[in-house]
Amino acid sequence: MTSEFSLLLAVYAGDRSDYLERAFRSTVHEQQRRPGDVVIVQDGPVPEDLDTTLKQLIDSSPVPVQHLVLA
Repeated sequence: MTSEFSLLLAVYAGDRSDYLERAFRSTVHEQQRRPGDVVIVQDGPVPEDLDTTLKQLIDSSPVPVQHLVLA
């Protein structure tokens, strides 16, 4: 029996968009066992390039993504 799990990713202004993309693709697209969903917690505002990467990853995700933005 395989149990479903959620992937939690935390993002903040100091993160690199290429590292976020690699982490997301590695865990969501490239694993034999995908998470049932992804929760991205964004800690405050992020630079435009990181925001763009987040939107692209969410739009192309094969699993549901919940994006929570902390003020």
